[in-house]
Amino acid sequence: MSEDRELSNVWDDLRRQVEYRLKRLDNNVVKLQPVLKKAKLGNAPDDIELSALAFMLQSSYSDIEEVFKTIAKAMNDIIHDQESWHRNLLESMQHPTPARPPVISPALHQALRDYLNFRHYARYSSVVDLNWQKMAPLVHSWEETLSLFKVELLEFMVKLRK
Repeated sequence: MSEDRELSNVWDDLRRQVEYRLKRLDNNVVKLQPVLKKAKLGNAPDDIELSALAFMLQSSYSDIEEVFKTIAKAMNDIIHDQESWHRNLLESMQHPTPARPPVISPALHQALRDYLNFRHYARYSSVVDLNWQKMAPLVHSWEETLSLFKVELLEFMVKLRK
């Protein structure tokens, strides 16, 4: 009986963390909607807007990564504390483990890898290093990638709950 209670607590904690991170992700998109809309119309953002978009992409990817860390911890996945743990964590989410089904598809993994790479680049860059031509594909596909992430995450949660 206590094992059932423990599993229920793990599930509740996981659900709360996922809900919290999904709200943050949605809020990022809502707050930057005017800038995203402008960019989708083909208008290059100014330096301030470019910085805001870069911050949105990197903080949003960090929220996704936090979801993955929460899942890994809840499922007793091993996250090695090494230089490439960010990549390893993302990679592991597309594969099943004895404790869980895959969290994301290979296609979503590939898309998120581009955001992980961008986050690394943006963290160590200044505003003058940001390049709209390089960022534009990520910005333009962000809402679609986020929608796919939410769909796949919710499908994972349903499978996990069964």
